[in-house]
Amino acid sequence: MSSAKAIIITYNATDLGSGLWQYDYYVSDYDFNADYGFQIFFEYGLYENITPVSSPSDWDVIAYDPDVIFGSPDDGAYDALALVDGASLAESFSVQFNWLGTGNPNGQYFEVYDSDYAFVDSGESVPGTAPVPEPTTMVLLGTGLIGLAGYRKKIKKS
Repeated sequence: MSSAKAIIITYNATDLGSGLWQYDYYVSDYDFNADYGFQIFFEYGLYENITPVSSPSDWDVIAYDPDVIFGSPDDGAYDALALVDGASLAESFSVQFNWLGTGNPNGQYFEVYDSDYAFVDSGESVPGTAPVPEPTTMVLLGTGLIGLAGYRKKIKKS
């Protein structure tokens, strides 16, 4: 198993209303072989009803809620296990959950493990950059061209 750089997990957050959120995770800079995987942790007291929504076909995903186990609070997790060598990372890993905290939820701690479930890497998921929607780009371009045309016309009159 080789890793070009440290693994990066970005997320795009969508507020679905009434405390329900969806995170679309994107994983990069890592080559996952069969039986390698990662877990994203959901802090006890801040999340509930963690439900996988979609994942690439090369992956098996499960989620479990934060709970009190043996008298101690335990974080929940979203777990993704690669089913084949070179598992695809082209699609997002999506999960919905109820946010119990104040404000907006943030990034979460994650761990990467190998086929023996030994710790390989870890980090914190970071917000992704949402692409500029195409209609907005066209409006900005059109406005700029109209402005240039008006400026050119003004110069010709002078």
